[in-house]
Amino acid sequence: MMKSIFNFCSLTVIICGVLLMNCTNLENSNKEKKPTTQTKEILGNSFGIIPEPVSIKLTNQGQFSFEKGIDILINEELTSEIIYLQKTLSSEFQISSNLVLKSSNNNSIQIQITDELPAENHTINCNKTEILIEAGSPTSAFTAIQTIRQILSIKSAHSELPMISSFFIEDSPKFKWRGMLLDVCRHYFPKNTVMKYIDLLAFYKMNTLHWHITEDQAWRIAIDAYPKLTEIGAWREDPLAENGELYGGYYSKEDIREIVKYASERHIQIVPEIEMPGHSSAAVAAYPELGCNGEQISVPNDWGVFKDIYCPTEYTFEFLETVLGEVMELFPSNYVHIGGDEAPKTRWEESEFCKKLMKKEGLSDYEELQSFFINRMAEYLKENGKTIIGWDEILNDELTESAIIQSWRGMDGGKKAVSEGRQAIMSPTSHCYLDYSLKTIDTEKIYGFNPIPPDCSTQEAARILGAECNMWTEHVPDEKTLDSKVFPRLIAASESFWGTNDDYEGFLERLDAHYNYLDIRGVMFGSETVAVSVETNTNREGITVQITENLRNPETTYSFDSKGGFQDGDHFEGEIINVPQNSESKLLISSGVKSSANQEEISISFNHHSWLAAHVEYSVPFSDYYTAGGTDGLTDGVLGSLDFRDGHWQGFFGDDVELIIENPNENKKISSVSMNFYRYINSWIFPPESVSIAISQDGATYTELDTQLYAENEMHVRGKEIITSYFNFEPADAKYLKVIIKNIGKVPHWHEASSEPAWVFLDEVVVK
Repeated sequence: MMKSIFNFCSLTVIICGVLLMNCTNLENSNKEKKPTTQTKEILGNSFGIIPEPVSIKLTNQGQFSFEKGIDILINEELTSEIIYLQKTLSSEFQISSNLVLKSSNNNSIQIQITDELPAENHTINCNKTEILIEAGSPTSAFTAIQTIRQILSIKSAHSELPMISSFFIEDSPKFKWRGMLLDVCRHYFPKNTVMKYIDLLAFYKMNTLHWHITEDQAWRIAIDAYPKLTEIGAWREDPLAENGELYGGYYSKEDIREIVKYASERHIQIVPEIEMPGHSSAAVAAYPELGCNGEQISVPNDWGVFKDIYCPTEYTFEFLETVLGEVMELFPSNYVHIGGDEAPKTRWEESEFCKKLMKKEGLSDYEELQSFFINRMAEYLKENGKTIIGWDEILNDELTESAIIQSWRGMDGGKKAVSEGRQAIMSPTSHCYLDYSLKTIDTEKIYGFNPIPPDCSTQEAARILGAECNMWTEHVPDEKTLDSKVFPRLIAASESFWGTNDDYEGFLERLDAHYNYLDIRGVMFGSETVAVSVETNTNREGITVQITENLRNPETTYSFDSKGGFQDGDHFEGEIINVPQNSESKLLISSGVKSSANQEEISISFNHHSWLAAHVEYSVPFSDYYTAGGTDGLTDGVLGSLDFRDGHWQGFFGDDVELIIENPNENKKISSVSMNFYRYINSWIFPPESVSIAISQDGATYTELDTQLYAENEMHVRGKEIITSYFNFEPADAKYLKVIIKNIGKVPHWHEASSEPAWVFLDEVVVK
């Protein structure tokens, strides 16, 4: 009895101290709460809980009230969780609570660990006087607390003194691993932003933050043994800076300890990613001896795949073991992610050392050399009680059996891994990349994601740990952009990863109740899907556009340009819109939710030329990913924008292209041909080496009219740009037009992705 009283007093002192240190959270709770659209008397049976519980029933035993404060029963097994609960009730809802050894006349919350439930399971029984949580582990008890927190967050938006109708919940996740990757290298986010996201992950019952903290563009973690990693590697030249300031930042060990502690209190494991052997330019810039040629390089200030990677020398392995030693001291997780993706072998192929090492180790190619590299680091981590995770590029016969595969290039890598007896985490670009636009992955698409690939056996499915959403930040320069890309899609992912994602309309109803909470927490969320879908149709008579509104309560207007200026907008009423038949025009669509300041604007350019809807034959197929709408995509009159993923560009990967276009007009004379190419060498999209045009009357014998060459210096230009090839000539009869586009073939040697196939992107062949 004396021991219990002592522990009670100690716990009270601890909690008071924690509350005093966290008073800053009260500021958020005092913000004006915006009303939300809700139905079913605060969502009736569901209470708005996301992810939806496996089972929830109203029990008609009255309402639990917080009006007079509550008692929280002490449980020595759950000290941390009780501290968290009391702090949350006070700071977020201004609910007073007392810690007691047994319940008094007040309403009470009691949390118990029971051996009768599996570790991931919990139940919540709420009646008029008590909320009883029974859980299989402290983690599932904490998850139950988040359910209470969600209910209070939604109820408190409608009442200063929330009351909860009695209910009984049984709940457990389908998947063990429910995470999000946050890349802080391409753009740096401060400690408070990382902690904000940890709290949001916990609120939506995710349990893993995959923290991408080393990359080509930055090294963000302080390492005592190698101070230049942050002195040099954490900073890069900023092309947008007016006074030559460097862009960057890093996390001190004190920062990381604070973040890890914050995450641990919320039952979030942080898995650090230390990239190897590729995506390591920042480290090589800090310590050139890590590279194969020892040359000094700069920290890259743009995006792409870079060829300066770690050389597999003893110096490199000593460096990485020392780095990982310090990393393991900071992160208690059982896992370390080592990347392993997108590692060009150019420097290894040039290295005499690598050739000798391969001969010594009996390695037949450079992919086996990468496996040798990965396996050596995996063995070091295993000796220190850690398991490696790597992207699916590391998967081959030589890879250590203990490695976990994170499948990002579709589902096949994960499927292959589990078929071989390995474990896998699913993060396919088709469903889980939050940096992709809503046009590619919207809330509904990620909600419907199933981490288990088709045709998996029961044994294989059991080896799929779960899934992660990936938030890469090349094009995410600030927290507002970060929030708008992650939310609300992450909320949909939380339900698909939980495994109760079978009612999207019901989910949307519950999601509406969460927007108020996101507002209060300072989350600058985006839309659930694109505001409008635009479908164009081209035939010999002209081009039409049909707009479909996708948002709830939308307001859409459109206008066409008139000599450089836009006409007054017409309100969209669902009609088919005829594109003006003058040569060039532009359609501006403005759409969004009514009364919202966040309007989405879409601009589409057209060229109403004389060969609209002409038939095109291809010498090689275009990419399945970049189709411009199909085989008529180069004569539909719709031009591509600076977003090469807009659906209006046709891509060819590494191949020369020959197009045969048949004249659709009775008048066979033509006098000009033009076409746009896309240049963005960061993504391996280069101008063609040359473009030639020829004409024919019979489709067999062609007369060449002109050739345009692109100079070497055109291949070096950075940035996104549309470049046009023009051909003007004396009027000539042409029943057929041949366009020959010579691809440069391989990415040039000087480029960071040298030896990879190069892209050519084309949007329209305009004939007049």
